[in-house]
Amino acid sequence: MTAEEKCAESAWGRADLGSLCILWICSLALMWPALRSGAGWGVHDWDLHMFYYEAPRQTLLGSGQFPWWNPWHCGGIPSFINPQSPFLSLTFLLTLPFGVPFGLKISAAVHAFIGMAGGYALARLHRMDRIAAMLGGLLLMGSTVYTLHVAVGHTSWLALAYLPWTLWCYGRSCVDWRWAPFTGLCLAATALHGHPYLVFYAVLALIAWSILDSLSQRDWRPVLASCLGCVNCGLLLAFKLLPTAELLREYRFQLDDNSSSSLPLLWASLVRRDQTWQTTPLFEGQYWGWWEYGAYVGLLPLGLALIGLVTRRRDVWVAALVGCLFVWISAGREAGLWPIVKSLPLGSGMRVPSRAIMISIGCLGFVAAAGLSAVRGYLSRLGRVRLAQAVPLAIFWVTAVDLTLVSQSFLGKAFEVDEAVLRPPGAFEQVVGRQRYYNQTPYATAYPYLLENRGVLNAHERLGRRPQARRPLPKCVFDTTPVAEYPGEVYLMSGGQALLVEFSPNRLEVDYNAPGGGRLVVNQNYHSGWRVGAHWAINEDGLLAADVSPGKGRLSFHYRPRNLWPGCLISALAWLNLLLLGYRLRHNWPAPENGRALADGKIDRPSDKHTPE
Repeated sequence: MTAEEKCAESAWGRADLGSLCILWICSLALMWPALRSGAGWGVHDWDLHMFYYEAPRQTLLGSGQFPWWNPWHCGGIPSFINPQSPFLSLTFLLTLPFGVPFGLKISAAVHAFIGMAGGYALARLHRMDRIAAMLGGLLLMGSTVYTLHVAVGHTSWLALAYLPWTLWCYGRSCVDWRWAPFTGLCLAATALHGHPYLVFYAVLALIAWSILDSLSQRDWRPVLASCLGCVNCGLLLAFKLLPTAELLREYRFQLDDNSSSSLPLLWASLVRRDQTWQTTPLFEGQYWGWWEYGAYVGLLPLGLALIGLVTRRRDVWVAALVGCLFVWISAGREAGLWPIVKSLPLGSGMRVPSRAIMISIGCLGFVAAAGLSAVRGYLSRLGRVRLAQAVPLAIFWVTAVDLTLVSQSFLGKAFEVDEAVLRPPGAFEQVVGRQRYYNQTPYATAYPYLLENRGVLNAHERLGRRPQARRPLPKCVFDTTPVAEYPGEVYLMSGGQALLVEFSPNRLEVDYNAPGGGRLVVNQNYHSGWRVGAHWAINEDGLLAADVSPGKGRLSFHYRPRNLWPGCLISALAWLNLLLLGYRLRHNWPAPENGRALADGKIDRPSDKHTPE
C-alpha cells in the first residue's frame, strides 16, 4: 500500500460518522440498565457522589451563589477548591436540567461515548481502518474497568473518557505545537471531574508514552509536546490550583493504602465474566470488591492484541510497553512499582494500586485495534475482499455484545435499593447521621440529609483535619437522641443571645445581644477564607468565630478562598490563548493524513507541509 493510499484510508469522512453512530448505540446499550432506573438511587458510593453534585447544585440554583463552601459536609469544608469537587465538569452541567441521580446516569452514557470516540480517533490517527478503530474505542469504556465503577457510584471515573483524547491531542501536538494546549485541556477536564488518581496516572502515561516515542524516533519533540501539554493544564487550572494549595496547607488527605495484587487475580480481572459490584474476595491480594480489580475484555481482544504485537509497528509497541508499565504498578507494594509511584510528586496521595490497570486497558484497546487491522490487511492481500470486511465486523459485534452482557448483569442490580423517606427541608442544623437506605459503608448517608437541609458530621470524607480542641456539635444523634450540649448553630461564649437570621452556604447573617461583649461562635469548621465584614474571621479551636462589642448588633460572615484572583488571571490568559489557537486551527487545520502520515508510529516532522482538509 502506497503512502497516498494509507492517507486516503485514514482520512475522515461520512463513513466515520457512521462509525461514531454505532459507538453511540453501543454506549446506550452498555448503560441502558442505569438509564432505565431513571432518578433511582444506587448502592455503595452513589450516596456520597450524589451528595458531591447536589451540594453545589443547591448552592448555585437555590442560593444563587458560587459553591465556594459546603456547610452540609462534616461540619463545613471548602467545596470548589476541594480536589474532589466535580463542579464545572460536563457531568455537573448535565445534572442542572435533569437532576442529580438521572443526570449522573445520562453523563455515564455520554462519557462512555466520548471515550469510545476518543479511542476511535486515536486509532484513526495511527492509520488503522474504521472497524479496527471502533474496537479500539469500545474496549476501554466497554470494559468493566469503567462499568463496575459506574455501578458502585464512582462518578469521578467518568473522566476516563478523556484519556484517549489526551493521547490524540498529544499525537497532533507532535506535528503542530498549537495542539499542546488542547492536550492540557483534556487533562484539565479530567481534573475538574474530581479524580486526582486519574489525572496523576494520565500525566504519568503521557510522559511515559512521549519518552518511548522520543527514544524510538531519536527525536526530543515528543517529550517537549507532552511537557507543554502538562504545563498548559496547570495554567488552565490555576484558578483552582492556587487556592487548593492553600487548602492543603491546612488539611491533609487521608489516602493510606498498601494493598497488592497477584497474577491469578490479574488474569481473572481480564477474562472472568461473573464480576459484580458485591464484595466477594476469591483471589490472593483481593482486598477490595471487584470494582477495584475488574477489567474484563475477554479472550478475543487479548488474542488480537498478540497479533498486534506481531505486526512490529513502533506505535503498537510503545502502547504495549506503557500498558505493561501500569500492570506492573497495579501489582502493588510487594511485586510492583508502587513504592516508586508513592515517592513521586503528588504520588503520596495515590491509593488502591489496582486502579492503575485502567491505563493498561486503554493501551490494550489500541494494540487489539492494530491486531484487527492486521487481520483485515492479511485477508485483503489474499484477495478475500468480502472476508476482509465481514470477519473484522463480526469480531467487533461479538466483542460489543459480550461486553454489554457482562456489564448489564450487575448494572441492573446496582439501582435496586429502597430509598430513604425524607422529611420537608427546615432550618439548617448539624446532626450525627445514620445509614438510611443501605448498609454498605460505616459512614452515614449524606445525600438524603442534604435534601432535608441538614449537615452530616460523620459523612465520608478523605480531607482530614488536624486534631482540634473542639468540633461542631450535633443537634441530635441518629435522628432520635438529642444532644444536651448543643448550643445552636450560633452562640456567644460569654453569655447572651445569638440568632442566625440568614443562612446560605457562603454567607451567614447573625443578630446578637451581648451585654458584656465576647466571642460569637458559628457551629462550623474554620477555614482561612472566612471574613467578617472587612476583617478575617477567628479560629476558635477549629470553629468559626468573631469578637463582638457589648450591646446589640449584626455580623455578616462570608467565605471566599484565598489566592483566588491571581489564579483567575493566569487561567484567563491561558483560556484566551486556547481560544485563539482554536481559531487559528479552524482556519488552517493541519491534516496528518496529508503529506507524510503517521507510519508505524513515526510522527510527521513539523516542517512537513499540510493541506487543509
